Amino acid sequence: MKQDEIIEMARQVGFYGHSQNFFDCTRNQIEAFSRLVAAKVEEILTEQHMADIYQAIEIEREACAKLCYENAQKALSAQKVIDGDDLSDVFLRHHASAHLQTAQAIRARGEA
Repeated sequence: MKQDEIIEMARQVGFYGHSQNFFDCTRNQIEAFSRLVAAKVEEILTEQHMADIYQAIEIEREACAKLCYENAQKALSAQKVIDGDDLSDVFLRHHASAHLQTAQAIRARGEA
């Protein structure tokens, strides 16, 4: 919160400035001023808190998508090792495809 914002709040509640360093005010005005300052601080903290939450969600989302891609790679690697067993081959391709689709869906949620 900047000084000019605080001075504006003081004026809103009716503080009368005798000079740049001295204001004349009543108890009710001080209470009204403190409520304005508290509301502004809460607004600032809420905005910062929500930004932190959204950043944490994005980091977690990307970690989940990366894990899905890694699991898809493991399934494709296993497919090469088991080469020749048609049932295992189909299962592992399907398994890898499911992981890739899940990763894409997770990332798409971040873009919505």
